[in-house]
Amino acid sequence: MGRMHSFGKGQAASMRPFTVTVPTHLGKTVGEIEQIVLAAAKRGIQPSHIGKTLRDSHEIGSAEMVLGCSLLQFLKKHGAEATFPEDLAALMEKAAQIRLHLSVHKKDTDARYRLNLVNSRLHRLLRYHKAKGNVPKTFKPPKN
Repeated sequence: MGRMHSFGKGQAASMRPFTVTVPTHLGKTVGEIEQIVLAAAKRGIQPSHIGKTLRDSHEIGSAEMVLGCSLLQFLKKHGAEATFPEDLAALMEKAAQIRLHLSVHKKDTDARYRLNLVNSRLHRLLRYHKAKGNVPKTFKPPKN
């Protein structure tokens, strides 16, 4: 499937291992890893950054193999999920950065075009999250 706002097809990808068992090379128990994940979530770290930390610092390639479910499902089960969807927050941050750039560089037409693309992506994702009930129906992204 092609990309939304570019010409790439995105066909190349590495294969994930088929096994669904806990890896044998872990230096920590499953309980210790669960505590690391919950502590990071309580500090307000996003789930994607928790996964990167597990991969880079604790030698865990897939949190799903260790926890038995995805990282988001694990956090939701333990009541530590984020109050706002991470992907939506990232797009709003990107739009705010482009608006800040445009406030200084008013004639940057390429940035204005990219802001339009980001806003389109943002509203499409917002429509999805409103339909799923992750965001209140009356929520509107900030215009700053």
